[in-house]
Amino acid sequence: MNLSRLILDQTHHAAALIGSGGKTMLIRILARENRSQRRVLVSNTISMERIPEKEIDFVDYEFRQDYSLCEYPKPGVYVLAYDLDQDNTMRGLPLDVLERQMECFDLCLIECDESRQRPVKAWRPNEPDLPKTTDVTIAILDIGCLGLKISVETVHNLDVFCDLTGKKVGDIITREDIKKLVLHPDMMFRNAKGTTVLFINKVENPITEEYARDLAREIAKSPASPDRIIIGSLLNETYELI
Repeated sequence: MNLSRLILDQTHHAAALIGSGGKTMLIRILARENRSQRRVLVSNTISMERIPEKEIDFVDYEFRQDYSLCEYPKPGVYVLAYDLDQDNTMRGLPLDVLERQMECFDLCLIECDESRQRPVKAWRPNEPDLPKTTDVTIAILDIGCLGLKISVETVHNLDVFCDLTGKKVGDIITREDIKKLVLHPDMMFRNAKGTTVLFINKVENPITEEYARDLAREIAKSPASPDRIIIGSLLNETYELI
């Protein structure tokens, strides 16, 4: 199934990716699906996992505004970063620099959030910071977080998560905790722009499928629900719109 058809409308130009548990993989899939027809910009405002260069048509890991990508008219995937860090992650561009380049592309896929490889994230007041022209905000949620113990290894911004949920280190992460992260006005979609999409990832067996369906249906009942909820597996490329 084509993931772009579930997430992107014909009018969408700039997608901002937030959350934890598959942002870069989702970007890679959307970029691949649009590579032959559109000029696709892939970049980030924070640290981002490096994309395999076989999936890229143009890359600059030290972009310094000394040229404009408007000069490159061919379809393909174009990657811009400020630098490569020692751990081989791409350091993000300043937002104002990135926004000037976004004008040159048909589709922009921008990673705007980091979770430090943890399956759960809570948000501080200054994050995430999205480009002004964002017209679809895609939030990733790892269904495998349910049942894990709350710790510094499982939760990014642990103090915020505990304040929000009333839980403490060592407690179990529950569906109610995740619903609060998604639906609370100061959490996942706090700075969202345009169409809002929740992608519940790592649905890869009957148990996680049941958990994801139940969670998605409960979230969908709320007035604060995102516009679209998709469950599936980015690894297996299986998706379902709920």
